[in-house]
Amino acid sequence: EGIPHAGLRRHRRQPARQDRLRRAQSVRAGADPLFRAGLSVDRKKIMKKILIISDINFAPQNEGNKKRIYDMIQIYKECGVTVSFLFIPKNRSDKISQHDVINGNIYIVHRTLRDKVNLLFSRIRKIIGSIFNINFLMRYKIDEWAPIGAINKSNNIINKYDAIQCEYAYMSKFLENSTAKLKIIDTHDVFSNRAENISAHGGKTTWFSVKEAEEKILLERSSKILAISKSDSDFFKKITQQDVYTLDFISKPKYCWSKTSKGIIFIGSNNRMNLNGINWFFDHVYPILMSHNFNKEIFVAGKITPSIKHAGKYKKIGFVESLDDLFAKCEIMINPVDIGTGIPIKNIDALSRGIPIVATNNAARGCEKFYESGMYVAKNNIDFAEKIMSITKNTDITEKASLELFEKYTGLYNESLEKISKEII
Repeated sequence: EGIPHAGLRRHRRQPARQDRLRRAQSVRAGADPLFRAGLSVDRKKIMKKILIISDINFAPQNEGNKKRIYDMIQIYKECGVTVSFLFIPKNRSDKISQHDVINGNIYIVHRTLRDKVNLLFSRIRKIIGSIFNINFLMRYKIDEWAPIGAINKSNNIINKYDAIQCEYAYMSKFLENSTAKLKIIDTHDVFSNRAENISAHGGKTTWFSVKEAEEKILLERSSKILAISKSDSDFFKKITQQDVYTLDFISKPKYCWSKTSKGIIFIGSNNRMNLNGINWFFDHVYPILMSHNFNKEIFVAGKITPSIKHAGKYKKIGFVESLDDLFAKCEIMINPVDIGTGIPIKNIDALSRGIPIVATNNAARGCEKFYESGMYVAKNNIDFAEKIMSITKNTDITEKASLELFEKYTGLYNESLEKISKEII
């Protein structure tokens, strides 16, 4: 069943390369991923409703955390779940767009004046701490980012649902008084000593950071914890007794690589870590490429583009609505960022489309399953340049790497579907 009848006439096995192309084409055509995975899932039986609570929007997908929330919504829907969304905007200008992404209800609850004042003072204190390297000012109180007023206004909505999910542990206050049977936290990141860890690697951040014992309290308000990488999952298992699941490769696979692709690309939001990474590339890798008459186009896309001041032969794309069209132009993606935590969402964006990646050791975190099979880790600037030139010098080599990584990614995506269907929801 499920095999086209005409295909039964062929008795001679196709070459391995053609097999991989056929599998890639079947995914590109939108074949049912649950069927591809061989899962015996009855969609009617697993039909459930879940309320996702977030102060981060899912659209536009111009930042990693927004893309993560978007992918989470989509994979739940793929598993037959009706997803509703409770949005707590940080300001009035943050509107919900792309309403059709949600197949349930959309609720918008605004912060009270007290919530806004608390958030403003919190940000000011963290900025001062970041400027003057005062770590205790950069550490947050356990529920400092929890909008208490908005939580109180949301109770009637929350208690309509048997399953609720908070995006980020700092929003877990929403779970405390809920009557839901299933309470999930999609963590996105580890917050224990986050500011100190980034500072130790030469970076600065005003993002949420708490002590390990405090993160444990936040997480234990849930019944299930979702981690974005295996290393995060291992850490959460060490500090909590809750059930922890790694959900990393959840962006739906869609093959975009093409033999007509002639460029390399970097995508990034406008933060200091991305900017330091791309500046390092143009300072230390780009000159090596030019000295070898590298003739591929270099594209830089995302909100970071206005901040890049380097002269050189590269194109600034800015924000794009469709990553599919952008990746279709490129042979490989580069990720020269050398500071960060969690798993870079830009890596998942590329891998899910069959785009090989050259990355620093830090930028490859969470993607160990793809090492030397689509993810090429460079030791230094010379190695970075050599890997770019080696992979792109021959279209057949690049295509082989693309097909292998896409096949592996599709398998991992199907594992995520199965995990959600059988263990999480």
